[in-house]
Amino acid sequence: MKIVVGFPPGGGTDLVARALAEQLRKASGRAVIVENRPGAGSNIASDAVARAVPDGNTVLLGGNFSHAINPHLYTHLTFDVQRDFTPLTRVNYGPFLFAVRKESPIHSFTQLIDQAKSAPGKFTYGSSGNGTPQHLAGSWLEKTTGAQFLHVPYKGGAPAVMALLGGEIDFLAGSIAVLSPQIAAGALRPLAVTSAKRWPTVPDVPAMLELGVQDFDLYIWLGLWLPAGVPSDKLAELFAMFRGAIESATVQEILTREGLTPSPSESPEEFAAFAASEYALWGKIVKSSGARVE
Repeated sequence: MKIVVGFPPGGGTDLVARALAEQLRKASGRAVIVENRPGAGSNIASDAVARAVPDGNTVLLGGNFSHAINPHLYTHLTFDVQRDFTPLTRVNYGPFLFAVRKESPIHSFTQLIDQAKSAPGKFTYGSSGNGTPQHLAGSWLEKTTGAQFLHVPYKGGAPAVMALLGGEIDFLAGSIAVLSPQIAAGALRPLAVTSAKRWPTVPDVPAMLELGVQDFDLYIWLGLWLPAGVPSDKLAELFAMFRGAIESATVQEILTREGLTPSPSESPEEFAAFAASEYALWGKIVKSSGARVE
């Protein structure tokens, strides 16, 4: 069996894939490898799995980027995320976090919005690139609050964080996993999480709804997909295997250590419904942003 990942070795998604592969090897005795096929925002990996034989031996580790954002962002895809895949289970999910550096004169989310409205386009936010979840979260912030910001894309999440720390940009939307170490070290100040309610791992950070922002319940998540056409008995077998791996103490510890909240689905059908709702939500956000990739 192979777990296909759309990013290079060493990143967060790759780490999750390798943790799952190791746990599956221990639990089942099967050979499980991780195959990295980076490029095109994970579309190369998605295409490889969509074309694979549906025998249960090829699994994609994707997420909102691959199955909720890219279908609306990219003009030409060689696959259809709703037709060419069998949803298996969600792995984890969590909100974005808006943060400023500790030296910033901005001390609250409300202050950021108020000052941005008084000076449209003055305040800058960074992301890991055009059309990425971080960029779209910032764009949706403009839509839902009426504030106007200047988007500054970087070539990856790490350069964007370094730009924030260096004062090149005013704020950033990032995952809790990425920003928490800098917040714990006192280098960054969190302003808000993009969930409707406060998030357990950062309970002191206010949520969007309590800040008066409606229709802003956004999450970063990972999930697993098989090619379309996997027999139902094989699907049930794989769901039990992967859910067991996600719920294992070893994988839970790794995910939690990385700032990720384990959240396996109750069934493949539940995950399919969740992915469909996210597809519709992010489609609306991509359309609002005007972002497109040829």
